[in-house]
Amino acid sequence: MKHQICFLLAGIALITGIGPASASAGSLGAEVREAAAELDTALDAYHTAYPEIGFVRLRGEADITRLVAITTALGAGARNVDYEHPDGAREALREAQVERIVGMLGAGLPSATLFRRGPNGSANEAFTCIITLDERVFLGDRLAATRLLGSGREFAESAELDNRAFLRLTLDHEVFHCLDAYSNGSTHPQTYSQLAACYHDFRVEQRADLYAALAHRVRSPESDQLIPNLARFRTLAILDWDIAHYTAPVLWSVLVTDMAPLAHLGTAELANRAMQIADELVVSEETYRTLAAAVIDVLLEQGVAGVMFTEVFGELSELGIEADPSQVARLSTAIAAAQSHLSEIRVTRAGEGA
Repeated sequence: MKHQICFLLAGIALITGIGPASASAGSLGAEVREAAAELDTALDAYHTAYPEIGFVRLRGEADITRLVAITTALGAGARNVDYEHPDGAREALREAQVERIVGMLGAGLPSATLFRRGPNGSANEAFTCIITLDERVFLGDRLAATRLLGSGREFAESAELDNRAFLRLTLDHEVFHCLDAYSNGSTHPQTYSQLAACYHDFRVEQRADLYAALAHRVRSPESDQLIPNLARFRTLAILDWDIAHYTAPVLWSVLVTDMAPLAHLGTAELANRAMQIADELVVSEETYRTLAAAVIDVLLEQGVAGVMFTEVFGELSELGIEADPSQVARLSTAIAAAQSHLSEIRVTRAGEGA
């Protein structure tokens, strides 16, 4: 089986989080307490909509003891739901997922993992969704969310993301990973193909961003720049070899979606509708292969070293799949447009912001 991050394992730290150091940037003041209460209230609403799932949010390494208690309560025979696996790999995958959660807590990174309780487990719900998300990482610095997505680049002041809005969007994104696996079964099928594993990484990120963007638009019907700028930042994820988070096409689609039929849907209804829309919008595995080939060509044009040695490149070559020059040109144009829009005025570096 292949369960790997595509294309660059280390890239997740650049794309998904900014690390634990930022959590100490601000004291646990009123805004942080308000943000924590907002997130916990949102998780209560998700639990009401999905009573079979217990939602747990862990904030940092101090919560590792709590993680141990939660996973112990799952009992013998508990399963990870995210990844398809044979019975013989059940315990090994469960342990690996717990280790992954510990790593996410140590690095201050958002994540979501869904477990099914074992036959003799003592957990209250049949399923447990463990989310790592620390509001302090986002609220200690005015530009935290902007730097998170910007991977250390400098951007225009107009590109600044609202930390609170992005924090809630991140929660919805992570929760949806659990809802997707709960509703549809394992989101990462077993495979010996690195290319196929990469596609499933790509697919789940598209679906989660689509849902989170729809939920944001329901909460904030007035136009704002969060989703447009998120789409631009997700376009630049390509330059970090992070094709999984190249969700710009679905985000732009959300911006032209008629929200009137969605505005009054309940939590579960909105999630189900997002799944239906995602089924229509997210590209097939076959189409993904041509996208991956085009991304590799774009990276080579950008002078990104080492990309030719990835297993994905080897599989594409074996399949005889070559980049479509017109698709390469469209991606290059989209990257240039995102860079131009986001880079008009310098944003201060860490420690310089208010």
